[in-house]
Amino acid sequence: MLELSGITKILNKNRVLDGISLSITTGEFFAILGPSGSGETSLLNVIAGLLKQDSGSIVINSIDVTNTPPNKRNIGMVFQNFFVYPHLDVYENIRYPLRYINSYKTSEIPGRIQEVANLLNIGHLLKRKSYELSGGEKQRIALARAIIKMPSLFLLDEPLSSLDYQLRLKIRTELKHLHKTLNKTFIYVTHDQAEAFYLADRVAIMQGGRIVQVGTPRAILDKPNSLFTAKFVHSYYNELPVVSTGEGDVLDSEVGPLRIENDATVNAIKNAKGRITSFIKCQDILPVQTGVHAAETDNILFKATIKDVLYVSDMHLLVLDNGLRMTVLSQDYKSSDEITASIEKRNILLFDEERLLGSLG
Repeated sequence: MLELSGITKILNKNRVLDGISLSITTGEFFAILGPSGSGETSLLNVIAGLLKQDSGSIVINSIDVTNTPPNKRNIGMVFQNFFVYPHLDVYENIRYPLRYINSYKTSEIPGRIQEVANLLNIGHLLKRKSYELSGGEKQRIALARAIIKMPSLFLLDEPLSSLDYQLRLKIRTELKHLHKTLNKTFIYVTHDQAEAFYLADRVAIMQGGRIVQVGTPRAILDKPNSLFTAKFVHSYYNELPVVSTGEGDVLDSEVGPLRIENDATVNAIKNAKGRITSFIKCQDILPVQTGVHAAETDNILFKATIKDVLYVSDMHLLVLDNGLRMTVLSQDYKSSDEITASIEKRNILLFDEERLLGSLG
């Protein structure tokens, strides 16, 4: 459906897009995720034709649109700062794009506008002025203006960022339903990991103008391919430097020696570049009941003292005296308590300065 090949763009002597190649299939909900300044919005603008790339090609539905103007690309775009014309009512705001395209017969337009408005739950607001509307209603108008053009491709640039948290959750759910209803291709830029992983079939992670990983949400969360990606997609984690002990399958760390059970990881470490870091999600460190023993080859079992207990969202973050942090749902823990915990070795990932080396188990 969409094929990008070698897209490069330099702005103010900065390479904001650096050789982007990407394939997105018809009907896919595809999210582009990265920290601010990674080039996500620039990439969306290049796809839309609002920004001219310095090199590379763009193909939509098997048609090369590399040099095609924006109004000829059959794209619907929803911007971060959605604009609603204050002097027009909702009906005329939705109708506005039809001034420049001939998608319908004149007699068909009122019925189509009503249909699109009903789809977004604003059918009862068509005679309202924009100053009478809430932020969520204005956002729906922006979506309706994109839909009314009947595009083959939707580009959404952080469309929910200006809404409050509860409204974002509500419209996020509606967007997922809208995508299934329309059966169109959505490309969605966001800095919000939870939003991207909830909405998307696949996600691209961007860093410094490059796409560094593409995959399903589950694949990226479980096996990030670099320490950058691991730290970006996980909010609560432990990062511990490790060093070789001289034995090929044993690493030393602040929490003691770590024996590697995975042969592929042992071989990868031989070619590691620079410092090796172990990465452990806080949620993967689990409390163990007294008297329960874990198999030594599959788990690391340790005792520690709780230094602090922090309430985070719907869970508690325990800060331990060995430097590790873990999350629990129970409220039964307090500072100075002794705790026994376990980590499955397969959940301890090892990275060098460039890539994932593998898991400990």
